[in-house]
Amino acid sequence: RMRCFDCFRQPHLCMPCASLAHQLSPFHRLLEWEMQAGFWKKLTRADLRIRLHYGHNGQPCPRRRSAFREVLVVHDRGMTKIPVALCSCRDSRAPLKKGKKRPLPGNGSWPGSWDTPRTVYTVDVLRQYHLLTLQAHTTVHDFHAYLRRTTD
Repeated sequence: RMRCFDCFRQPHLCMPCASLAHQLSPFHRLLEWEMQAGFWKKLTRADLRIRLHYGHNGQPCPRRRSAFREVLVVHDRGMTKIPVALCSCRDSRAPLKKGKKRPLPGNGSWPGSWDTPRTVYTVDVLRQYHLLTLQAHTTVHDFHAYLRRTTD
């Protein structure tokens, strides 16, 4: 028996249904009832076999050459390590011109570095940080501490 901390009404689901329901919401916090211990245990993305495909609207790249690799995704609910496959198509691998910006295609994310991103920031977390700096004068240090705490 599982439930999602972030879904509306927090429905109880079986493992296959929870995995399927969260393919499009990979950053939701999922919990599994630990019968013997009597509490809700936090699940990882690996437990649900959730993987992200960057490019092709979230579908696997037909020319994918590399295996999945774990990437730290910073999102509005914290920080999560998720297996990611990047698009291997020629257009997506073209070198960037200096000053040209290119988000990771189709997923509303920005890489921490352009060559081989190991950290990805969602547009939602960037917007949240921007608004908090404007309105509440939140520092990067405090926002990072908030995200770390939200993750736990």
